[in-house]
Amino acid sequence: MPVRANAKGPGEFVRDHLQEPQVGGRDYVGSMFQAYKTHLRGAGYSRFPCRLSFGKLVWLLKETGALVFDEAEPVAFGLDDPEALPAAYDPSCGMPAPRHYYKMVDPQNPAFMSPEAVWRQMRGLGPPVVVRRPAARVAPIAPPPVAVIPVAPAAPVAAPKRARAKAPTPAAAPAPALPKRPRTKVGALQHEADVFRGRIEAMRGKPEATAFLQLEEDMLEFFDRVLDTATSSRGKNREILMALAEAQEAASPGFELAVEAIENDDVGAFNRALDHLLKCCD
Repeated sequence: MPVRANAKGPGEFVRDHLQEPQVGGRDYVGSMFQAYKTHLRGAGYSRFPCRLSFGKLVWLLKETGALVFDEAEPVAFGLDDPEALPAAYDPSCGMPAPRHYYKMVDPQNPAFMSPEAVWRQMRGLGPPVVVRRPAARVAPIAPPPVAVIPVAPAAPVAAPKRARAKAPTPAAAPAPALPKRPRTKVGALQHEADVFRGRIEAMRGKPEATAFLQLEEDMLEFFDRVLDTATSSRGKNREILMALAEAQEAASPGFELAVEAIENDDVGAFNRALDHLLKCCD
């Protein structure tokens, strides 16, 4: 909170305000904030600090020992007889209380003049870092425009044309025939099962962890999609897909045997695990 040039600073005002006879040596934050705004308004200022920054100032004065919590008003809760707060009430405990009263401990405490600096010094933080505003960029002065004298272009000289013999255009190669895609969902899933069989056969005799883990992830995702499609199918398609989805449980031992074979670098056990996975894709 900046210090006013023609008025008291907020910490200095709190100190003098609590020493006034009509205040009685204690006051709550809202009353001190309103009194400080009246003080600034009398000094000719039209812009005031916010309530949150003034509450932070009181908190800093309390943390540095310049102020202490005195008591809180009883909680009314809309009733005629207010409920008394406990004797060991702490303002930071979260209990509702309309007003927290604070009283001054030592008027000579330097925290009233610079509360944040004293608070940082007590915690060994040093002075706050001042971030300066970067200097305004000055646009470079553009050089004066240079007069350009137009020059008539020279007449183009036509180059002699040479007759070029055209090479015969080769006949276009026929486009490769694309594999037929299955028209139904069941056919598409069966086609994916055939692709997995080819991938499993390609791994035979090559126990590589990275390729097999990717195969395992793809097959598990494939079995999930088969089960989702089977739940929305009817008739013979449902029977085919449910049989294919049940193969997921049978494939689990094959995955475990293959991982164990890769760790032991056992090619024979790895091939037997692949044979087990091939039966699950049938």
